[in-house]
Amino acid sequence: MKKIMTMLLVIMLCAVGVAAAAQPIAPEGFTVTPLYDFTSIPDGEYTVSQLAGFWLPPGISDFETPVSGGVITIDQMSVWGAFPSLNAEQTAVTASATGWGFYTKNDGMLDVTASMSFNGADGKNYILSDYAHYVLVTAEGERIDEYTFWNGGNNQGALCIPSGFEGYVYVPFAAYMENNGTESDYFDSSIGMATPIFAVNDGETLSFGELYAFTTQEDLSSKPTVEPTNEPTDEPTEAPATDAPTEVPNDPENTDNGWMLWVGVAAAVAAVAVVVIIIGKRKK
Repeated sequence: MKKIMTMLLVIMLCAVGVAAAAQPIAPEGFTVTPLYDFTSIPDGEYTVSQLAGFWLPPGISDFETPVSGGVITIDQMSVWGAFPSLNAEQTAVTASATGWGFYTKNDGMLDVTASMSFNGADGKNYILSDYAHYVLVTAEGERIDEYTFWNGGNNQGALCIPSGFEGYVYVPFAAYMENNGTESDYFDSSIGMATPIFAVNDGETLSFGELYAFTTQEDLSSKPTVEPTNEPTDEPTEAPATDAPTEVPNDPENTDNGWMLWVGVAAAVAAVAVVVIIIGKRKK
């Protein structure tokens, strides 16, 4: 009987180990390698300063971060800080990867702006560029291709984590540039990532779980061409900055053909007047 119970216990422990080591949901063609997770932190209420390896910059007050099942929740917005740094082996994994990813969950009613930057192994800080490709994968396995936007509050690109989203975020290293104000020095992925950094705004709450590196043959560096549409809008929208000149519609009053437009309009008005007079005479 004891042998049977021992065997059952071993099977149960193996099952738990398999569940804990389960791979995240990833897009087809993505190979995912775990970096680290937070499962070693017991469930409970903590402040960031109590979490080993985490860092907060001067000026950001310490705040509570509940931990449950290896998931850390940030309930305070307009804060930023650093996750634990990678060790040499983990950094080497990122140096041969396409990008990095993480589990996240937004339980709030508002979308969260997440500026996810990092320090490279070369000691430089790298931030997201504007309109760079990244991928969301829901807990149900649905892939959603998105593009970063410029977060003026943090002066860097950002991801949008939609309200109610739970799943994984995959960000290619091609989306990052050096934080030196030039917007031209893009990250060389062979350098490797050293310290992942979070900055959250606009929403209510955001949770983080395990971190990953991923590789893929898919080209995630290209930016799509936005085709103009002829659909009217209620309010004018600001066009993205571009070096190319924009085509301005001709003003009939300032062209050689402008007088032809006004002659046509006058003729149309005269025709309508004649019809009205004829109809009036017939009624009499």
